[in-house]
Amino acid sequence: MTDTTWVHNLDPFLIQFSGNLGIRWYGLAYVTGFICAFLFMKWFSEKKLSPLTVDQASDFLTTLILGVLIGGRLGYAIFYSPQLLTDFRPSVPFWGVLAVWEGGMASHGGFIGVWVACFYFSWKNKIEFPHLGDLTVVGAMVGIGLGRIANFINGELMGRVAAPDFPLAVKFPQDIYRWIGYNPGKLETLKEPAMLLGVSPGDFRTWTDNVGMYKSKFYGLADQIITKIQNGDNAMVEAIRPILEPRHPSPLYASFTEAWIPLAILLFIWRKPRKPGIIGSTFIIIYSIGRIFNEQFRLPDAHIANLAEQPLGISRGQFISLWMFLIGVGFLIWSMKRDSKPLGGWAQKPES
Repeated sequence: MTDTTWVHNLDPFLIQFSGNLGIRWYGLAYVTGFICAFLFMKWFSEKKLSPLTVDQASDFLTTLILGVLIGGRLGYAIFYSPQLLTDFRPSVPFWGVLAVWEGGMASHGGFIGVWVACFYFSWKNKIEFPHLGDLTVVGAMVGIGLGRIANFINGELMGRVAAPDFPLAVKFPQDIYRWIGYNPGKLETLKEPAMLLGVSPGDFRTWTDNVGMYKSKFYGLADQIITKIQNGDNAMVEAIRPILEPRHPSPLYASFTEAWIPLAILLFIWRKPRKPGIIGSTFIIIYSIGRIFNEQFRLPDAHIANLAEQPLGISRGQFISLWMFLIGVGFLIWSMKRDSKPLGGWAQKPES
């Protein structure tokens, strides 16, 4: 049976100037989310659906950006790679946490950063914290949805192995990076792709016999293979296809379960004014459910694969999401019981 599984060949750059310098889809996802957040808050302010003024919306956005970036990065270090916290270096960026190209961001940490930002802005401007949380979720869902699509474009957060005949299965060349650190025996299958890149059989045998000594060679080889595939080299695609495993495109699943579906539900709920906190807490609940579901298809990060199982027999991401779900339920009950004036309601006519 002919293998027709698509080999991932998407370029992480919209525009690449040179090397790692350029405009990346991932960065555009963040920027678009922040822009949507601001436009939504501005619209609510202009329709008199929020006590937040247009000028305050701009200041609030700046606070949120800092909260997302700092919280997301610290969250990754704390939840998934704690060694970064004590990784101090003699050269730029001096601290492992600041090396954002090593591991990236954690959505759970980003949420915590947003909460802190909302608390701070609420205290400084005397605006209800729950309402500020409500206002952030629309932009957050757009950012999350586009961010997950960008994860897929980058070939990261790939899914678990899928059935060979699964119609949505994808083969990710980025899988090679995992082999180098965690499954070196698999590197022997790269002989044909290596030959296409001009590596001699003797050199390749030397590398595979001493993987620990020649890791940099394999990382360079992986980079070249991926670049060739992204540039449309069909010979490289056919050479790599038989040795890659078909996987679920889990970032695309996450885009729907963690962003677009919650966005549709919450916009429907908020067509009428709601007590502050109801929208934000409902988002936390729906997101948690979506994340718990999607973790069944997402491959755990290689460096925590042996630590991923918690006492409840669930993954690290599911364990964190379970606590997030419980917090969301508690916050929803509190929001419904408190004596507060309903706000929002995008389908309502503006006050005269």
